[in-house]
Amino acid sequence: MKKRLSIAAKGSSRCRRSPFTKLPRSFSWAGRIGLFLTLIFTPAAIDACNCDSTKTIEAHIADANVIVLGTCNNIITNPIKGGLNVSFQVDSSWNRAIEFNATFHTKPSDQCGFDFQVGKRYLVFGKKRHQTVETSQCLPNTSMNEKGKTLLTRLGQGYPPGRKEMAMRMNLLLLGLGAGGLLLVGFVVLRKRIFRRKRQATF
Repeated sequence: MKKRLSIAAKGSSRCRRSPFTKLPRSFSWAGRIGLFLTLIFTPAAIDACNCDSTKTIEAHIADANVIVLGTCNNIITNPIKGGLNVSFQVDSSWNRAIEFNATFHTKPSDQCGFDFQVGKRYLVFGKKRHQTVETSQCLPNTSMNEKGKTLLTRLGQGYPPGRKEMAMRMNLLLLGLGAGGLLLVGFVVLRKRIFRRKRQATF
C-alpha cells in the first residue's frame, strides 16, 4: 500500500512540474527569466502600430497629403530606409493631382506596414515625410471591396492623373513670360529709335 502511495505521489509531482524544469541545468535562472519575459511580451511587440482608434475617416481624409485610387504594379525593397516601395498605376487622386504612377513607402506588415498585393486595386492614403510618401496600417487603406467602394463614394470626384491643372499653370506662366519678353524687346527698340531721333535733331 505504501509503495502505491509513493508511486502516486511521484506521478502527481511529475504532473506539477513547470516546463522550465526541463531546461538544461546549465541554463541559468537569469536565462529562464529572460525566456519567460520574451514569451509574455512577444505578442505586444508584434503589435507595433499604436494607431489612434478615435480618429474619424473625415480626419484621415483631411490629414492625408494625397489619396490615390490605383492598381499595385510593383513592390521592391527600399535599400536606404528599409521597408518597401510600393508603386501604383493611378486612376484618380484626391487632395492633390499626381502623375500616372505613384510610389508609397511602407514598412513590413509585422511592423505596422500595409500588406499590399501586386495586381490588386486599392484606395491608398499617404503622408509626406522627408520627400517620401508614407503609408501604414494606421491609415484607412483598403482594397476595392464593399468597404472600398463606400469610401470611394464618400471621397467624391477626384483629379485625373497627369497634373493637368499644373500643365495649364505652366502654359500660362510661359505665355506670361513670352508676353513680358516681347514688351521688353519693344521697349528697347522704341528707346533706340527715340535716341536716334534726338541725336539727328542735334545735328
